[in-house]
Amino acid sequence: SAMGSALREGHKLISPVGGKITVLSASLPSVGYGKLEMREDRKLLSTSRESKLFQTSNSFYKSFTIKCS
Repeated sequence: SAMGSALREGHKLISPVGGKITVLSASLPSVGYGKLEMREDRKLLSTSRESKLFQTSNSFYKSFTIKCS
C-alpha cells in the first residue's frame, strides 16, 4: 500500500480547485512516503512504556495535513 504517495498526488490534482479526499484503507501503508510499520508489542501494554505506542513514528502525516490546510 502506497497511501502516502497517493495522498500527495491527490493533493496535487485537487489543490487548484479545492475539495476533499476520502481514504479507506485495510492495511498499513508499507511503501513510499508515509510508510508505517506494525509497532504493537503486547509486552508494553499496561506498563509505563505503553504511551510510546501512541506517539507518531512518521512525521509525514502531520506535515501533510498542515500543507493541505
